Amino acid sequence: MKTEDEILKETKKQKRRNAFLDISGSIFLLLSLIFSLTALMRILKEGNIAAKAFYLVAFVSFALAKFIAFFKAKKKIEKARTLTLFIYLTLLALAIFFLPIEYLFISLIAFAVSIIINRVFKFFRKENKMIAFGIIAIIFALLIIVVAVLISTTEPFLIATVLTTILMYLSFSEIFALSFAQLRLKLLLKIVRKTYVGEITFALLTMIIASSLILSYLEPSMENLGDAFWYCFAVVTTIGFGDFAAVTWVGRILTVILGLFGIILVAVITSIIVNFYNEISLTNTEKKREKND
Repeated sequence: MKTEDEILKETKKQKRRNAFLDISGSIFLLLSLIFSLTALMRILKEGNIAAKAFYLVAFVSFALAKFIAFFKAKKKIEKARTLTLFIYLTLLALAIFFLPIEYLFISLIAFAVSIIINRVFKFFRKENKMIAFGIIAIIFALLIIVVAVLISTTEPFLIATVLTTILMYLSFSEIFALSFAQLRLKLLLKIVRKTYVGEITFALLTMIIASSLILSYLEPSMENLGDAFWYCFAVVTTIGFGDFAAVTWVGRILTVILGLFGIILVAVITSIIVNFYNEISLTNTEKKREKND
């Protein structure tokens, strides 16, 4: 039988290992996001061999993130899924690099097939809450295949753009999921309700939309709704680019109100962060006291 100290040491070691794997996976996903964005810019601007090199790094980075997830997975089917994705993404990266850009539709179809296989694996795990999302993902993947077949011969650069956009979305969603996995969401939601951040954010969004409509009509420098919305965003975030300015008295009053709302929102978000960590420290202290008692 293991002593309590040994169990505690093993738990701490496991937490450190998982934290290292999460950080490493996030770094590779971030690299995948950056290089896929760079590849997209190259394809749209030039479509040269440099784009394919960025593709190679982007897909290999994503594959390495999945390989790291393999070490963290506990269930056999989860390990099989992540290892399969690692092998598939690595082969896909090499195929993209060596094949002419006209044949990228093959990679896109393979990507869609991998989404279907991924969801089938999840169905075998019998996660009922994932069934609806899984069906939607499979329908989406089938639509990708149909579109790829229809436009493969006429728009190879469009295929490349779609493929890159999907990779960017997957990388971003994985980073987002890993980040929020570290948070105690129930506790965070409780603090959000206490601080009325939802009401303040909704009021701010309403103010931005309403102000954008008014400013686009009144201000001579803001020719359309997009310009007015951009101006409101700059005011609320206190960035102040200076590319637009309110000259009418109504526009200036709205600018003052938006600026005040922006300051309030920043203060509220700061209080949420402070309260969140205070709640965590209090919870940890209470747990320690219970163990000692």
